[in-house]
Amino acid sequence: RDAPVRSHAIHHSMTGRFALRRGDWVLIDSPTGGDNPEPDWFGAERGYVPHSEPGELYNLREDLSERVNRYGEEPAVVEALRGLLDAAKAGTGSAQAASDGEILTE
Repeated sequence: RDAPVRSHAIHHSMTGRFALRRGDWVLIDSPTGGDNPEPDWFGAERGYVPHSEPGELYNLREDLSERVNRYGEEPAVVEALRGLLDAAKAGTGSAQAASDGEILTE
């Protein structure tokens, strides 16, 4: 079976943080995705680049280790993923999933 079962997946942490994965992109709806903060030395060693954005966006095809936040560089992707996440949180499902597909597969 080659086709994905779902168009996207949502993660909800026990501390109330959300993330959404669709295709190569993952949006973390928080300034950091870490419920258990890592020491600064560990982040530096793994190549994590600190940022001041209100959320995190990573292209997992290009950055599997989630080191470089692209939230500020890709506002259209952030908007599309946030729309899916907001719809899911509001209980309206993924009605816009089909219309956002083009921007998220580039």
